[in-house]
Amino acid sequence: MNKEKTGLLIKSARLQKGYTQTELGDILGVSNKAISRWENGDSFPDVGILEDLSNCLDISIEELVSGEPDIDKDKSLTALLRIVIIQAKDSIIRKQELIANIVIMLILIMRFYFSFLSRRGYNWDFKLDMALLIICFVGVALRIVKGRIICSYLRYKQFFILNIIILLISIVSIVVMYTGFIYWEHIVTFVKPENLGPTLSRVFGIIALLNIGLFEYEWLKIKNTRTVSLIMAFVSLANVFLCISYRELMGSVLTIDYAVQSIGVITTSIIISTIAAITVEMFLKEYVNKQ
Repeated sequence: MNKEKTGLLIKSARLQKGYTQTELGDILGVSNKAISRWENGDSFPDVGILEDLSNCLDISIEELVSGEPDIDKDKSLTALLRIVIIQAKDSIIRKQELIANIVIMLILIMRFYFSFLSRRGYNWDFKLDMALLIICFVGVALRIVKGRIICSYLRYKQFFILNIIILLISIVSIVVMYTGFIYWEHIVTFVKPENLGPTLSRVFGIIALLNIGLFEYEWLKIKNTRTVSLIMAFVSLANVFLCISYRELMGSVLTIDYAVQSIGVITTSIIISTIAAITVEMFLKEYVNKQ
């Protein structure tokens, strides 16, 4: 099986028939993006539509599988069986990725709701939040292995820029929290003391929600390319829990000294966890590259 050769064969036959990618996609019941991925050699047509594709373009299934004319049928059958096995594994991986994504988003949305939207609140436990953060990290790390994702930090400029933006947002979260308490006496000259807490809460709520959206963007982007950097996913997750922890801490502050000390513990713990997760990602990258 050679996806690049098959892609070129499909493109050549499509042009000979006078179909656009959209028209061919409509005939086969797939999107024009799927056709584009086939022709670029990024993916292979699903086994279930090979017969329709063969009839539509007047190409034998053997030629589609091999990407070459007059291919030996025995070799073609072997290649076809290999494709079936690969696509079956990919189907399982996609289901696992969907489940992992649902679990992570449920954790993030529920924690966001209880911290920023629910008026009832609950007894906050930082250890529980750290456990939830680690569960989310594990979900992302497993996706690297199961999805055979090769991580690249500089190859795609748009991902590199997003990584920088996410890191800056995280720094903003930490600076805002420290500034809000260490320079409290100066801030209350501009903001009423009773309004400081709600103002900080809204700031952290917006930052947390933004990071949830950016994490989901990164997760969905991986569906279209397997060569991305997942640093953004890890840092986005960490920043969500950083904002949540800061918000919860504000409700239990007794003294300024206690607040500053607690902020330091929370910040350090989450930063160390994130660095550990990124280190694991780099190790898994090497493992995936060797497979």
